[in-house]
Amino acid sequence: MIFDYAIEMDYINKNPTDNYKLPKNLEYEENEEKLVFLEKEELKVFLKIAKDEGLPNDYEFFSLLAYSGMRIGEVISLQWKDLDFQNSSLFNYEDRL
Repeated sequence: MIFDYAIEMDYINKNPTDNYKLPKNLEYEENEEKLVFLEKEELKVFLKIAKDEGLPNDYEFFSLLAYSGMRIGEVISLQWKDLDFQNSSLFNYEDRL
């Protein structure tokens, strides 16, 4: 749809996905070794190590990742204006629109 819109707006002349076809036999094997999740107790140990032995702000960074559900890029891109110190929270971007 984005390419169709780009054509409509005269940004591009041709949709590069027009002649693309998905492979018929797309086999996906989930490799469980690549999936890494910490159990509750493992997370507690990890955060304690981050706090006691980590670099400055490691504990805060990893705690925010673990408890907010934010992705690394979202946490890294936070700015001071995104913090609400009076309510001890992050602003909800949807509320700002």
